This record gives sequence, C-alpha cells and structure tokens, in this order.
Amino acid sequence: MKLKSFYANLAFLILANLLVKPFYIFGIDRTVQLRVGEGEYGLYFALYNFSVLFYIFLDLGLTQYNTRTVSQHPDQLPKNFFNFIIAKSLLGFAYLFIVVLAATFNGYGPKAFDWLLYLIMNQILISFIFFCRSSIAALQKFRLDAFLSVLDRVLVIGICAFLLWGLDDFDFNISHFLKAQTAAYTLAAIISFISLSTSIKNPVLSINFKAIQYIFKQSLPFAILIFLTIIFTRIDAVMLERILKDGAKETDIYAAGFRLLDALNIVGLLFATLLFPIFSKLIQKKKSVTPLANSSFMTIFFLSSSAAILFYTFRNDVTQLLYGTKFELIYTANILGVLLLSFVPIASNYVFNTLLNASNHLKPLIYLALFGVFLNILLNLYFIPVQKAYGAALATVITQYIIGIGHIFLAIYFMKITFKKKDLFKKTTLIALGSFCTLLLKNNIQNWLIAFFVSGCLLIILGWALKLLRPDVFLQKDN
Repeated sequence: MKLKSFYANLAFLILANLLVKPFYIFGIDRTVQLRVGEGEYGLYFALYNFSVLFYIFLDLGLTQYNTRTVSQHPDQLPKNFFNFIIAKSLLGFAYLFIVVLAATFNGYGPKAFDWLLYLIMNQILISFIFFCRSSIAALQKFRLDAFLSVLDRVLVIGICAFLLWGLDDFDFNISHFLKAQTAAYTLAAIISFISLSTSIKNPVLSINFKAIQYIFKQSLPFAILIFLTIIFTRIDAVMLERILKDGAKETDIYAAGFRLLDALNIVGLLFATLLFPIFSKLIQKKKSVTPLANSSFMTIFFLSSSAAILFYTFRNDVTQLLYGTKFELIYTANILGVLLLSFVPIASNYVFNTLLNASNHLKPLIYLALFGVFLNILLNLYFIPVQKAYGAALATVITQYIIGIGHIFLAIYFMKITFKKKDLFKKTTLIALGSFCTLLLKNNIQNWLIAFFVSGCLLIILGWALKLLRPDVFLQKDN
C-alpha cells in the first residue's frame, strides 16, 4: 500500500473514531465518574485494570498472529477460521477461571467480585470483537474495520445516555454502567462475527486439533509480549488501590488524569491498527519499510508532542473544565500533566513496536518489555507510598520514556531504520519553540480557551513549516 492510500485510510479511521470515542470518554465515562460516590469509580477503574492484566490468557497472542498471517497469506483464513473460533472459546473459559482465582487470592469483597464478573464477560466480548476486526483489517477492508471500531462505543453511548439523562430521578451506579457495556458488547460481537463471516469464502467448518495446537504454539511469543506490556502499562492503578489505605480515592483521582491520555491514545492505536498489516505485507514482499516508518513517525511525533505541550501548559484549566470541584485542582492537574507527557513515547511505540512485531523480532521486544515490568513495579513501590497517585504518574512517565527509547534503538538495529540529523533538529525545534510560544500565549491572553486555540493553531503552523506535517502524501500517485 502506498503512502497516499495509507493516509487516506488512516484519515477515515481517525475521523470515525474521533466522532465517537471522545464523546464516550468525556461525555459518558466522565459523567459516570462525577455521578457516582467518592471512590466508587476508583474501585471500578482498579478492577478494570485488574481484568486487563490477565488479558493474555484470553487472547494468547492470537489476534496479532492472525493479523500477520492473514496479511501475508489471505488464503489461510478460510482454512483456519473455525479453528480460531474454537481456540478463542477455550481461552475464554481459561480466562474466567484464572481471573476469579486471582481475585480470590487478592482479597476482593462481594461488591468487587460482582463488578469483576461483568468485567470478565466484557473482556471476553471485546477480545472476540478485536479478533474479528484483526481479520477484516488484515484483508485491508479498512472502512468496515472503521465502522466496527466504533460500533461498541456507539451502542454503549446510546444505552448510557438514556439511563443518565433520559430517566428522571434514576439512581445511576457502576452496576448499571457495567450492564450497559455488556449489552452493547454482545450486540457488537454478533455484528462483527456476521461481517467477518460474509467476507470469508467457503470456510472450512471442521475442527483440527493439530492446527489449534500449532496456532497456540505460533502465537505464544505474541502472548508473552502482550502480557508483559499490559503489566507495565496497567498495573499502576491496581497497585495504587491495593497499597494505600485510601487507595480507591487515590485511584479515582488517577483515573481522572488518565482519562485524557486514554483519549489521545485513540490516534496512536489507530496508527498501529493500520500499520501492522501494511508492515507485514511490505516485509513479506521484501520491500523497504523505511519510508512508511519515517513518515508515520514524523506525523505521530508532531501530534503527540503538540498535545503534550498544550495539555501540560493548560493542565489546571483543563482539569477545572472537566471535573469542576470534584477533585483537588492542583493535585489532580499535576497528575494529568505528568501523564500527558508520557503520550510522546507511547505514540512512538505505536510505530516502532508495531514494525518490530510485524517483522517477527519478538525476542528483543520481550526482553525490553520484561525490563519495563520490573522498572515500573519498582518505581511504583518507591513512589506510591509517599506521593500516592502523583507517584504512580511519575512511575508511568519514566517507564514509558525508557521503553520508547528502547524501541527506537531496536528498530535502528534490526530494521536498519535511519534518521536524518535535520529531522532531529525539526523535532527539537518543535518542542522548544512550541513550548515557549504556548507558555507565552497562556501568560498574555486572559481567556485560556482562546489562548489554547491560538496555541494549537500556532503548533500546526510550526509543524507545517518544519515539514513534520506531510500533507503532500495525500497528493502522491500510486506507482
């Protein structure tokens, strides 16, 4: 796929998600946090992250293995489709057993267990939707993938909007939120399965246990990598809730800061969704991945750095806008600001981690992720008892920058990716000049919303002038 086609599909995918997911995050999810009692959302957030920690046993790397295999050999999908479905079903039962067992040893109470069972079901449904989407994306049906990528959120928005604003005097709580998610994910999973089934010609409807065993064996390295990555990106909220006496309250505050990072990650995740099958195809055809890697990195670096500059500079105002007097302003704003700084390395990982995954350089990625796990846990143990939620944010940003740098070095070593000195100068100029101008505008324009908007426009102009934004790729003709 040429750069023009890549960016056209990326633009469509981002547009579809930007119309839906931010509304879910800030319209529904934020409203739920503000509506429920103190610490309630914090417990939900900790349990959600706890359920995600064991996602490895639900997927076992099947989704990424399937994406790479179907991208390179589309004819294999009809042969392996039914075997993949059986494998996903077996993993679903294993995941249920393991999470319940881990929760029992962790000492969660009856209410937490009730919520956790819904979260387990939701994770199973989400995993199945991701699997269906991975096949559809691998077949390069990106418009259909874009539709399915927002379908579950549209359904959750519809159900929760009715419960939150459509019923008078309705005492909305976390249980209602979880049940709404389960209903929406169930319907989305059914539609995703039907969409994938109609895209497969003559599927082989027979069970081949040797094929299932082979699939598990081949996907195991992906599984280990995903497991380790999830630990150092999600364990902070779990440790925060478990270590501190007021853990649920501090996790509530941490979740408030994390929400904006979660929203921004939509763009990076969509980059990875498109890049993985395209990188796999280029590598399979023995074509150079450098042009696409450099172009996508330049673009995502501009987006992530600009977002980090804007939201860190205006962190107090943004926190006030989102949460009012729900939390202590300066403390929550500082957590939000620090977490947003980690978006820069996280975004770069969506390019280089994806490239190394597609090229099957999993062993060095696993070693790097294992280092990230130990580093993040040690940092959390050091920072959380003293600095609480802010300490967890510090642990996150330190870990992500070290891991991000590691991914770049691995891409240079294994994939022979090269960077021009002038590109490094452009990135440094964007950060230095962009930060200075944004701070200057904030201090000299009384209305912060106007200052925020003007700063954003200035960053776009600066990115254009430095050629970090590459609109010319849309005008390129396919060869």
